[in-house]
Amino acid sequence: MKIPISGIYAILIGEKYYIGMSRDIFSRWQSHYTSLIIGKHSSHELQDLFNNIQITGLRFMVLFKIKTTGKKKVEIARELRDKEKEIMGMFSQDNSLNKMKKYFKKS
Repeated sequence: MKIPISGIYAILIGEKYYIGMSRDIFSRWQSHYTSLIIGKHSSHELQDLFNNIQITGLRFMVLFKIKTTGKKKVEIARELRDKEKEIMGMFSQDNSLNKMKKYFKKS
């Protein structure tokens, strides 16, 4: 039985990054990867970069994991959202591939 890992992740291409959160990080990564392969990712910047690199230039990292045991879905979602905003605040807007950049650090 697969036990999902909840947390914050980053997709990296060179110096650029896409930061996200999920209650099942590795399933979410698979979804991102599939979208990129078929050319339908919601982040057009990420898709454009992916289209112009070798597949080996794409990296995936788990930035933060949370314990979900005994927590309700609402609690998990709130904790993930708060932590995602905190982590985004440590990264520059200039290198973000996210569509919404308001939580990233301004240059």
